[in-house]
Amino acid sequence: MNKNEARKIVKAKKAVLRAQDVESYSRAITKVFINEDFYKDAQVIYPYLAYNTEIDTRYIIEQAWCDGKTVAVPKVLDSTTMEFYVISSFDDIETGYQGIPEPKGCTTISPKEVLMIMPGLAFDGNHNRVGYGGGFYDRYLEKKENEGVIFKKISLAYDFQIFDNLEVEAYDIPIDSIVTSEKVI
Repeated sequence: MNKNEARKIVKAKKAVLRAQDVESYSRAITKVFINEDFYKDAQVIYPYLAYNTEIDTRYIIEQAWCDGKTVAVPKVLDSTTMEFYVISSFDDIETGYQGIPEPKGCTTISPKEVLMIMPGLAFDGNHNRVGYGGGFYDRYLEKKENEGVIFKKISLAYDFQIFDNLEVEAYDIPIDSIVTSEKVI
């Protein structure tokens, strides 16, 4: 399936999700996520901040703080660039680029290994990811991996976001695992 078709299908299904559906699924996916070795072994986590009906990473972030992990979230700096900034509380968040929550602060870190939770609209069993079309994550990962940073790339997905096969471009960076409310793919 091509990217535009997948995006259209997923956006239509996400549009009918109720707040309680998102919260329930987000809590269930958190339970699966925090019991995985990739979470337990991570010292630094780069989650996205949920926008609209994305799976809410709030519960993962709260657990990471309780577990003494460093949490940094993305901020769009310009039309092609984003950076991750450390947060220690949800008070460190404000509305940013296109209404998406972003960190207020400007404390960056330079870890050697990062567990990154990547947002996306569609995924497949080959760990391909279709994002929102801005290319922010692909550019960020390419730059940081060239600098020697090792990323474990995870995406959180509703079941309806997973397709058999997605057409992707050569520049699309695949993820390592997809976490649903019941399993890790």
